Amino acid sequence: GINYPVDQSAFKETDVGSVDIEVIDADGFIYSSPHGDFNIDNSDTYEQVKGITCTAPGDENTSSTNFRIVATRSANDTSNTFNKIVLVDDSAPSCTITIQRNKSGSYLTAPHLPIGTHSIKITSNDSLSTDPILSVDCGTIGAWSGTGATRYADLTLVVGDTQGIGTFSGLEIYNLAKKQGTIITNTTFTFDKTDPVIQSITPSISVWYPSEGQVTFTIDMGEDTTGFTGTIDLSAFNKGVQDLVAGGVNNLMTYSFTPNSADVVATAPSVTVYDKAKNSD
Repeated sequence: GINYPVDQSAFKETDVGSVDIEVIDADGFIYSSPHGDFNIDNSDTYEQVKGITCTAPGDENTSSTNFRIVATRSANDTSNTFNKIVLVDDSAPSCTITIQRNKSGSYLTAPHLPIGTHSIKITSNDSLSTDPILSVDCGTIGAWSGTGATRYADLTLVVGDTQGIGTFSGLEIYNLAKKQGTIITNTTFTFDKTDPVIQSITPSISVWYPSEGQVTFTIDMGEDTTGFTGTIDLSAFNKGVQDLVAGGVNNLMTYSFTPNSADVVATAPSVTVYDKAKNSD
């Protein structure tokens, strides 16, 4: 078997350990590390428990032979080769952070988030041996779960948290060799706890006579509507609920259609608008 350093399942840097292999009916031995990952103690002397020292290769090896014994028997001039892979993970892990808004739907990079509980997902380029350490300056991070290269935790945002950019920092992650990583590819999200407010809807109607051809409903939000979504209920016009078009920096949401000639409507259609954090009017 392989005796890895305490609390590790791979070697890094100049870690010291051993490989326990019994060889019988041989009187000549050559130990080597074909991948160059280890220096081997007394490389021409048989020892069942053979000491090894990692050479700080700076990379990961999970598939190439890096411990070899060539055993010979002089009585009949024969030899036998034994190959083994000793896990090495000498590259620092890094990760990306994505967030699932309201713990539903897709995980997003740098999303806009409303008040509530959301799910943080850390995805590393390496298997992790322990849960991450991570701080945030807006909201509260809960306990971690997950295995392998992926970890999850809740991010809770409340009305008392400061609106604006939230930033993750202080990351510590450790691979199977306890090599530390501190690099986060993306570190921010936007906390938006303010509901959007419809400033006006035009045309404003109390009784509708469809004699003017195409009609464009224009909803003024009083703020940049880039990334906004919304609907307008045109059931009174027998057209059901339709998606609004966001105008972006002109602060508008619009929808255009041509009423049927028989339509006579006594009430204006209802409108719902969602901002980038999915707050609604």
